Amino acid sequence: MKRFLLLALCCVSVLSLSAADKKAEVSLYGFVTNQMYWQNRQNFQANDGLLNFFPKDVAHNDKDEDLNDQFNMSMMAINSRLGVILNGPQILGANASALVEADFSSAGMLFFLRQGYIKFEWDRNIVLFGQTGHPMCTDMMPGTINIAVGSPFNPLNRSPMLRYDHRFGENKYLTLTGAAIYQYVSGKSTGPEGMSNIYQRNCGVPELWAGLNYTKKGFTVEGGFDWEYLKPRTTDSQGHKVDEHVTCWSAMLQVGYNKGRFNVRAKTLYGYNMSHLNLASGYGVSAINSDGSYEYAPLKATSSWVFVQYGRQWKVGLLGGFMKNLGADKDLVNPSELLWVYSGNERNIDLIYRVCPQIEFFAGNFSFGLEYEMTAVDYGNTINSNGTVSDTYNVRNNRLMLVTKYSF
Repeated sequence: MKRFLLLALCCVSVLSLSAADKKAEVSLYGFVTNQMYWQNRQNFQANDGLLNFFPKDVAHNDKDEDLNDQFNMSMMAINSRLGVILNGPQILGANASALVEADFSSAGMLFFLRQGYIKFEWDRNIVLFGQTGHPMCTDMMPGTINIAVGSPFNPLNRSPMLRYDHRFGENKYLTLTGAAIYQYVSGKSTGPEGMSNIYQRNCGVPELWAGLNYTKKGFTVEGGFDWEYLKPRTTDSQGHKVDEHVTCWSAMLQVGYNKGRFNVRAKTLYGYNMSHLNLASGYGVSAINSDGSYEYAPLKATSSWVFVQYGRQWKVGLLGGFMKNLGADKDLVNPSELLWVYSGNERNIDLIYRVCPQIEFFAGNFSFGLEYEMTAVDYGNTINSNGTVSDTYNVRNNRLMLVTKYSF
């Protein structure tokens, strides 16, 4: 409650300053939403289940009962959102603006900062400082009703960054993007201490991104490359300092077409240790040296999704997603223990897939949606030496979600 009152006071102060200075303009946006879901299984999820990833593995007790085979449901409004945009006077010839966006999607019903950045925009150049969506996930996402927006197949990451965009061509159809990204809350890597930003902080090198986007007449194509340098440990099991690093990279290609009532989007990724993008990936130990230090090998993975939507007042859509664990390039030392993977540290995932049809109705600012989501995982009984799995079996979750939303 204290955080809520503090943010409200800040908004009132900003609005008061805006009224005194006619050169600054303040606008509010957001939505109030209620979401209800029913599902037949326990899942890896966040935000009290509103952000759903994939079903948990079987967990048998002494009666051979699967403890994760448990029906559950919930209804919540914690995904309601409030954003403030401040457009100020020009600075150094650039249109200067700032944005703060928060929602209630956290434990304790407190405001959670989603975005907070300052932006300078010239005719062909844009410079952004602050926290916003990762370049791999902001430009194109599936239009799902649920807030997972295609995760765990689509990257899901908001991080502090310094981002630069340059627009080419007479009509600015082509945009080159570069960014230095710093892990913080929702974009953390996995490792020996669990999901944490400490592995990047200790190596002192930001994540780097370079991408190219072409958009014209409803058609969009974008590709990019992401590079990450991590330091999983600073000391060994004896408390002695070690100098260890793991280098990871990933590449992305996405295309989209939007004309009238028809909208289609698709994205594919291939890379090493994409756990900071909230994908089921990670890295393991490939060698233990005589001085107690480790050498590491990241897991390769590929992930893709396709989303098709049609309509205006009534919209129907369909999402299909697929992810595959391709293993490491080297054999791992004890992959049953010295292998760290995103979300629950489930080391025995072979592949994940999802089919998700939906229907939405829009009436002015109000919308109503119904969505069915079937997510399945092939888990394995055996973890192979390179981090792949074998002797697989299928685990599925069926989820039905009902969403009402009023946007402003």
